[in-house]
Amino acid sequence: MQKVGKEGLTQNDIDEDVEKWNETQTEHGEDLDRDVLRRQHQTSEAKLDPEVAASSNTDEHVPWYLQVDTSLERTNNVISERQRLPDLPEHPPTILQPLLERVSVELGMDDLSLLDLRAIEPPPALGANLFMIIGTARSEKHLHFSADKLCRWLRTEFHLRPVADGLLGRQELKLKTRRRAKKSRLLSAVGAKSTADTELDEGIRTGWICVNVGKVEGGQLPRSPEQIEREKDIVGFGTEITGSHIVVQLLTEDKRGEMDLEKLWTTILRRSKRERDYLEEKEPDLAEHELEASSDVSAGKDNSNQAHPAGQSSYHPMMTSVSQQHARAYHTSARTLNGMTVVHRPVSDHLRHPSRDSQDPDRVTGTDASLAELTSVVSALQKMPPSAALEALGPSFDARSLIPEDAHVGQADAEGGGSTPLVDAFNKAMPHFPQPAHWHARVQLICHAYRLEHPGCDESSIMLAFEQMRLSGVVPNELSYITALVSLLKDSDNNLDTYEPRLETVFDLLEEMDGYGYNALRPEILQLLHQCLVGQPTGSSITTVQTLLPALSIATLKRHLASQDIVKFWRAWCSYPRRFLPRQGDMYVVLFDAIANEQLAADVRGAREMVGMNLVDMEVEEPAVAVEQECVELAMSVFKAMRFADPDDQLREWDGMRGRCEAVLRAALAKR
Repeated sequence: MQKVGKEGLTQNDIDEDVEKWNETQTEHGEDLDRDVLRRQHQTSEAKLDPEVAASSNTDEHVPWYLQVDTSLERTNNVISERQRLPDLPEHPPTILQPLLERVSVELGMDDLSLLDLRAIEPPPALGANLFMIIGTARSEKHLHFSADKLCRWLRTEFHLRPVADGLLGRQELKLKTRRRAKKSRLLSAVGAKSTADTELDEGIRTGWICVNVGKVEGGQLPRSPEQIEREKDIVGFGTEITGSHIVVQLLTEDKRGEMDLEKLWTTILRRSKRERDYLEEKEPDLAEHELEASSDVSAGKDNSNQAHPAGQSSYHPMMTSVSQQHARAYHTSARTLNGMTVVHRPVSDHLRHPSRDSQDPDRVTGTDASLAELTSVVSALQKMPPSAALEALGPSFDARSLIPEDAHVGQADAEGGGSTPLVDAFNKAMPHFPQPAHWHARVQLICHAYRLEHPGCDESSIMLAFEQMRLSGVVPNELSYITALVSLLKDSDNNLDTYEPRLETVFDLLEEMDGYGYNALRPEILQLLHQCLVGQPTGSSITTVQTLLPALSIATLKRHLASQDIVKFWRAWCSYPRRFLPRQGDMYVVLFDAIANEQLAADVRGAREMVGMNLVDMEVEEPAVAVEQECVELAMSVFKAMRFADPDDQLREWDGMRGRCEAVLRAALAKR
């Protein structure tokens, strides 16, 4: 298009220029419309097929407002990560999953962690098979509100009794908050600057609440067959642990970082697993060691039997020295003596066969000729009747003569005056260095003499034998202690002259047994001790409850009268008709004596009513209680009660009973 110059243009020139301009704009508009349509078509195809869009993008540039939205990368959501529930362990209790959801969703606790502490051995103080849930509260108020709401939910839904340590109740929290606000206002009014919440704590900021849910069903770890087999032989108290315990630890963020409970309990759990693995690794070695020891003992036993025929000594000093080393320790197997297992038999077996253990070569420390001779002498003495045994010991027998002044000089003087052949044979057979088996034969002889009540043997002789054993460096056998205790307790009477010395000796022996590691509380010993303290039954008649009731009733009534408890006295007195039990004459004696002594009635009028009522009750008892059939005490008691209630003999209805009582008393005086 040309501009109009100064020299001017014609109208035709101007019209031509306008037409050219319009044609140019039309062509540009058509091109623009075609371009827009083409891009709309490409956009629709891109929505249907992303590959077409990608190929078109590579061919030409596409503006941002026409580009297809691509998938954005998923970013980590911090809030969802803090509210993530921990994974459940194997074999969880049924309550664990809803409890975790409740703590996280309903209570709003963050960063929940679940600690499986079932493998801790021994179990912690919070309980066996423990699960610990740790959560973070957002504030102190949120902490107390959530703990209180959790306890209420557990009580309502599962009927549990949770214990929340550090929890402030709703009213208590409001009260403490109100007090803190009031104190803060007062400090501000007087011009105090330090009124921060940290300085006005008032016991509100605990920062930590431990909710002990308690014992719940399920959750225990299944036991392996090896554990079940191992626990069969365990003897002890208590029952098998079932169920599990759950503890919820709620802390503020600062307190949780300070305490670091996860690290604490994880360290304890890791240490417990390490110790258990160490013991499991050592168990095969211990089993092999015990097997080798038992095989060595059996091999040594066979060699000793082959190398030493009957009648020759098979005593080994090294074996004796090992047996004499007693250590205080916990053992899971039977205690052995010189490599041999000690077989415990009841005391009754020892009484029936007192020399069986001494004759068995497998149960003593040595099988030499001297020991065989000692046991034969003791066995012969025990088989004799009591009179023949006393004669064999001789009247001059003294148990102290069997115990030399120097215990290492075992040969007693056999040529002492008045010694019998049996005692001489025993003294000659005693070796120079007695071993526990020889000392046991000596204890058997002294104890048998004590049971025969020989005048030369008493409790001090038995104690002196054990004292000499200790001085010679020999540890007494457990069987020696049992033999002495049986002799002191069996068939003992309750004579006061020998009762206290005998019991004193028994307790001294029991204390020594416990000091050497023996079982001083064996049932047989306790039974004998009980018989010694209580005594034997007095008579062979069968005692029934009916025969004991009168004595118990009288004792009860007298006890209530002695304590001046009149209410309990009448309650006990009136209980017999309700139980359809008769009241005996002795009970009426106690009643009328109490009336005469003014123990039941404060005045004459009350005593008169009691006497009249009980005189009627005596006649309606089944069987009836009559003063003529009973003892003189009943007649005397009734007569004294009537004299107290009616001193002037004004009541004519009592004349018959008064006359019968006087007749019984006159007859008793006439017999005297």
